[in-house]
Amino acid sequence: MKNPQKITPRIVLVFVVAMLLFNFPILGIFNEVNFLMGLPSILVYIFIVWALVIGALFVIFNKKES
Repeated sequence: MKNPQKITPRIVLVFVVAMLLFNFPILGIFNEVNFLMGLPSILVYIFIVWALVIGALFVIFNKKES
């Protein structure tokens, strides 16, 4: 089993960064009538950030201990 004392701060960091990226000042940048690949830019931004958060958690939980 992995040491939870090493994993917990990384999970908290991912959570805080995700909360900042999904908060108003950053979302306000993409809340315009711009389209990327036929989709509104805010929708593309939300799904990209969501995928990056999931990827970061995947890396944290599957990293081998040295």
